[in-house]
Amino acid sequence: MEKFPLRYRYKDWKETTLFERPDGAKVTRVEAEFVYEGALAGSATLGYIMQYFPDQTGTYDGWERVEGSFQGKPGSVLLRHEGTFDPTGVNAHVTHVARTGTGSLENLALSFTTRFEGQGLYELTLEVE
Repeated sequence: MEKFPLRYRYKDWKETTLFERPDGAKVTRVEAEFVYEGALAGSATLGYIMQYFPDQTGTYDGWERVEGSFQGKPGSVLLRHEGTFDPTGVNAHVTHVARTGTGSLENLALSFTTRFEGQGLYELTLEVE
């Protein structure tokens, strides 16, 4: 396994409530855009389903389409997101979806696990097999 430093930057976030209870528990759908910088570079379109508990903690699942390059060679891949969140941040586990890579990402297994806090530029470690 190789490890690469990676930066992940928020570009756009649209969250729509699908349903909500009076106590604040709810389910939302998110459409978002991010940008990767580093060994993996390019734009990402992401869709999440988020489940909030009344205390504003929760869980989410989603899929992200990355289009760009890996080490300067063009490619694309679909990534699967799973995680939890609380009022101060997000715990994320992200892995590639088998058989979705093209070009330089066709035969690679990508993943990262991190905690996002705030909306700034995030520093990650991309693991590649």
